[in-house]
Amino acid sequence: MESMAKEQQEIKDNYTYLGFAWLKGLSEVRYYDLRNEASKLMADDLCLHVKEQPERVCLVYEGVEEMEINPSDEEQMAKMFTCYLLAGSMDGYGEFVDYALDTHRTLQQNLTRFFVEWFAKAEKGSAFLKRAKMVYSRYSLPYI
Repeated sequence: MESMAKEQQEIKDNYTYLGFAWLKGLSEVRYYDLRNEASKLMADDLCLHVKEQPERVCLVYEGVEEMEINPSDEEQMAKMFTCYLLAGSMDGYGEFVDYALDTHRTLQQNLTRFFVEWFAKAEKGSAFLKRAKMVYSRYSLPYI
């Protein structure tokens, strides 16, 4: 999180947008269970009350398609994620959302918690982040 906070503003904006895209996708799911119920209910509430989407900047990625990283190295992970935020910006991160919706529901709960943590740490200037905080602060996302 701290490494991502040091990125250029367009990357941080797209990171926020990716979190919104994830929650929007989750809100459209009809089936859920206790493993991701808190995330699903929060996503429904957020999408119901958010009137203004976060900004998404369409960026061009001109780097390598594959890279080797050490997943325990925060700097390398942030760099890899930054590359993805560049490469996936054109389609609104649809592939990411679709893939995440097909994963284990426990991972969906963790992903939601990850993005909520980012929303809390992101700069508070946008109307989306202000509204999102009013919604997510009412929910507990248990570790499962």
